[in-house]
Amino acid sequence: MADTGIANFTDGVTANATDRIGAIRSPFGAGDDRYLTPAYVKDYMLALANTWTAQNIFAAGTITTSQPLTITQTVNAGAVNFVSFTQNITNTSSNSLFLADWKVGGTSVFQVRSDGRIDSNKSIILGSDSFLGWKATADQMNISTDLNFQKDAADIFAQYRSTNAQRHAIYNTRTSATNRELFAIDWQTVSNVCNLWTEKGSGGGTARELRLGTDGTGRWGIGATSGHLLPVADGTYDIGDGTNDPRKIYLDQTVTAGGTTGNQTINKAAGTVNFAGAASSLTVTNSLVTTNSTVLAVIRTNDGTATIKNVVPGSGSFVITFTAAATAETSVGFWVLN
Repeated sequence: MADTGIANFTDGVTANATDRIGAIRSPFGAGDDRYLTPAYVKDYMLALANTWTAQNIFAAGTITTSQPLTITQTVNAGAVNFVSFTQNITNTSSNSLFLADWKVGGTSVFQVRSDGRIDSNKSIILGSDSFLGWKATADQMNISTDLNFQKDAADIFAQYRSTNAQRHAIYNTRTSATNRELFAIDWQTVSNVCNLWTEKGSGGGTARELRLGTDGTGRWGIGATSGHLLPVADGTYDIGDGTNDPRKIYLDQTVTAGGTTGNQTINKAAGTVNFAGAASSLTVTNSLVTTNSTVLAVIRTNDGTATIKNVVPGSGSFVITFTAAATAETSVGFWVLN
């Protein structure tokens, strides 16, 4: 049959033999045969004309009941990785390319870029048992992940993956995997130990101070390279407040064994030395001491004549002097303050 305009198709249920295509031939006789007629094609195409308003534009028109666009499939093969929808675009030349751009009232609310990025100017809400995960490879068919963010409970944001130790990094700078500066909450570096620290990369970056504070103000810091615990402001912050105080303070010290008397070298903030009987002064060489140090000393042995007259600091040492010579070997403890 020659090409015919839609408007020229024959109306009606039946058509003559030149205007019909046999669809189903009945075994009961020609009277029961079924045909595809121009009238049917005309009605069908005119109905399509109400929705396809231009090339590549499908307009459903105004609807007053929910009528979603629906594609149905039934898949049934356990060994097959099914793909329900595929869109394949050859981008020969473009300024930008979006695989999808969903709009409401002409305004984009959700976009999928050609590089796989997702842009949304609204919230993305996940179900209570959902998680945001990253895969170890780019294989689209591999859905196993090696990093997951999820909801632990109401108002609790969690990062976990079974029994795998986790690490969270917040960067100050990062130009590569080895040139970086970051703060880490880390369960990975030392097994079963939670570490809080700053890091620099093996190929670049600077060690940075770790600072603790309240009310938006730094109070205490851990030195970037020294590791010292430092108040941010000199002479401002205390340890304890008279109500909540530390129970004990432990200092590294050397306790000189009994029988060892005379001058000693102890490069620590605390320690003990022993005066021999009849001795009245003793020098302790100590690299922590300067002329500005305060050295506290106390007699630890019950001696009938020994009392401390003074403790005089110098550069790298201090001298303990008794008011009178000791009667017998006498132990003296010291504490260096700087």
